[in-house]
Amino acid sequence: MSVQQNALTITVLGREYQFKAPPGQQAALQLLANVLDENVSAMQAQSPLANRDQLLVLSAINTLHELSQIKQQNADDKQRLVTLLQHLKTQPDS
Repeated sequence: MSVQQNALTITVLGREYQFKAPPGQQAALQLLANVLDENVSAMQAQSPLANRDQLLVLSAINTLHELSQIKQQNADDKQRLVTLLQHLKTQPDS
Protein backbone atom coordinates (compact mmCIF):
# COMPACT_ATOMS: atom_id res chain seq x y z
CA MET A 1 0.00 0.00 0.00
CA SER A 2 1.28 3.44 -0.78
CA VAL A 3 1.71 6.19 1.77
CA GLN A 4 -0.98 8.23 -0.03
CA GLN A 5 -3.60 5.57 0.72
CA ASN A 6 -2.77 5.70 4.44
CA ALA A 7 -2.31 9.47 4.66
CA LEU A 8 -4.75 11.51 6.67
CA THR A 9 -4.90 15.28 6.65
CA ILE A 10 -6.61 17.02 9.54
CA THR A 11 -7.11 20.68 10.25
CA VAL A 12 -6.83 22.18 13.72
CA LEU A 13 -7.27 25.92 14.18
CA GLY A 14 -6.90 26.40 10.45
CA ARG A 15 -3.57 24.58 10.22
CA GLU A 16 -3.27 21.31 8.33
CA TYR A 17 -1.44 18.31 9.73
CA GLN A 18 -0.74 15.18 7.74
CA PHE A 19 0.19 11.78 9.10
CA LYS A 20 -0.12 8.09 8.36
CA ALA A 21 -3.26 6.35 9.54
CA PRO A 22 -3.75 2.61 9.99
CA PRO A 23 -5.81 1.06 7.19
CA GLY A 24 -9.50 1.31 7.92
CA GLN A 25 -9.03 3.87 10.68
CA GLN A 26 -9.06 7.06 8.63
CA ALA A 27 -12.76 7.85 9.14
CA ALA A 28 -12.63 7.31 12.91
CA LEU A 29 -9.48 9.39 13.22
CA GLN A 30 -11.02 12.15 11.12
CA LEU A 31 -14.02 12.26 13.47
CA LEU A 32 -11.70 12.51 16.47
CA ALA A 33 -9.72 15.25 14.73
CA ASN A 34 -12.95 17.17 14.21
CA VAL A 35 -13.72 16.88 17.94
CA LEU A 36 -10.19 18.06 18.72
CA ASP A 37 -10.62 21.07 16.46
CA GLU A 38 -13.95 21.93 18.09
CA ASN A 39 -12.46 21.62 21.58
CA VAL A 40 -9.39 23.69 20.78
CA SER A 41 -11.51 26.31 19.01
CA ALA A 42 -13.74 26.58 22.09
CA MET A 43 -10.67 26.97 24.31
CA GLN A 44 -9.33 29.63 21.96
CA ALA A 45 -12.57 31.58 22.30
CA GLN A 46 -12.23 31.43 26.11
CA SER A 47 -8.50 32.23 26.10
CA PRO A 48 -7.81 34.38 23.03
CA LEU A 49 -4.27 35.23 24.18
CA ALA A 50 -3.18 31.57 24.33
CA ASN A 51 -1.10 30.42 21.39
CA ARG A 52 -1.70 27.26 19.35
CA ASP A 53 0.84 25.19 21.29
CA GLN A 54 -0.65 26.18 24.64
CA LEU A 55 -4.14 25.32 23.43
CA LEU A 56 -3.04 21.94 22.07
CA VAL A 57 -1.19 21.08 25.31
CA LEU A 58 -4.21 22.10 27.38
CA SER A 59 -6.44 19.98 25.16
CA ALA A 60 -4.08 17.01 25.58
CA ILE A 61 -4.07 17.42 29.36
CA ASN A 62 -7.87 17.67 29.46
CA THR A 63 -8.20 14.57 27.29
CA LEU A 64 -5.75 12.60 29.43
CA HIS A 65 -7.63 13.67 32.56
CA GLU A 66 -10.92 12.44 31.06
CA LEU A 67 -9.25 9.17 30.04
CA SER A 68 -7.86 8.74 33.56
CA GLN A 69 -11.32 9.26 35.06
CA ILE A 70 -12.85 6.72 32.67
CA LYS A 71 -10.14 4.16 33.47
CA GLN A 72 -10.71 4.66 37.18
CA GLN A 73 -14.47 4.29 36.75
CA ASN A 74 -13.93 1.08 34.75
CA ALA A 75 -11.64 -0.29 37.46
CA ASP A 76 -14.22 0.59 40.13
CA ASP A 77 -16.99 -1.05 38.09
CA LYS A 78 -14.88 -4.16 37.57
CA GLN A 79 -14.20 -4.42 41.31
CA ARG A 80 -17.92 -4.06 42.07
CA LEU A 81 -18.70 -6.84 39.59
CA VAL A 82 -16.04 -9.13 41.08
CA THR A 83 -17.45 -8.47 44.56
CA LEU A 84 -21.00 -9.13 43.37
CA LEU A 85 -19.99 -12.38 41.65
CA GLN A 86 -18.18 -13.55 44.77
CA HIS A 87 -21.27 -12.73 46.83
CA LEU A 88 -23.51 -14.63 44.42
CA LYS A 89 -21.22 -17.68 44.51
CA THR A 90 -21.52 -17.85 48.29
CA GLN A 91 -25.31 -17.77 48.24
CA PRO A 92 -27.02 -21.15 48.65
CA ASP A 93 -28.84 -22.46 45.59
CA SER A 94 -32.59 -21.95 45.74
